[in-house]
Amino acid sequence: DFNKHHINPYAIGGYDKYTGIMYFNSQYDTREKVLDFVNKSKGHFANTTEYAPFLHELGHKYYEDSIKRLAISKNMSYNNVKKEIDRKIYDYIESKGGNFFAEENLSGYANIGYEHNDYTEIIAECFSVRNDNLIAKEILSLLE
Repeated sequence: DFNKHHINPYAIGGYDKYTGIMYFNSQYDTREKVLDFVNKSKGHFANTTEYAPFLHELGHKYYEDSIKRLAISKNMSYNNVKKEIDRKIYDYIESKGGNFFAEENLSGYANIGYEHNDYTEIIAECFSVRNDNLIAKEILSLLE
C-alpha cells in the first residue's frame, strides 16, 4: 500500500538503493491493470508487457549493483565509479544523437532520464528490453 508507506501512490513500483527493497503498488493487482498502466502512453516504456515494471525495477538494482561491484574491483569510491559509468552512458548517447536517440531507440522514460542526468532510469529501461534491443545491450555493456 503505497499511501500507507508514504510512497508516490501514482507509481507502479520503486527501488530503494539504500535498503535494496523493491516496491510494487498493490493497486496494480492484475495483469490487465499493469498493462493499462504500462501502455497508457505509447512509447513511454521500452517494455510494454506485464513484466515491464518488475524488469524496470530490477534494472535499477542492476545499475546499483554494477557500481558497487566496480567500486570494489577498482578500489574506487562509489561516487567516482558512478561518475565514470554515467559519463560512459552520456558519451554513448551523445555520440548517437542525444535525446532523440534515447527516445527513438529506447523509450520516452529513458529520454527523461537522459535529459535529467538520471542514468539509472536509462539502465532500468535498457534492462527491461535487454534480450530484444541491440542498443539496450550496448548500453548495458558499458557497466562491465
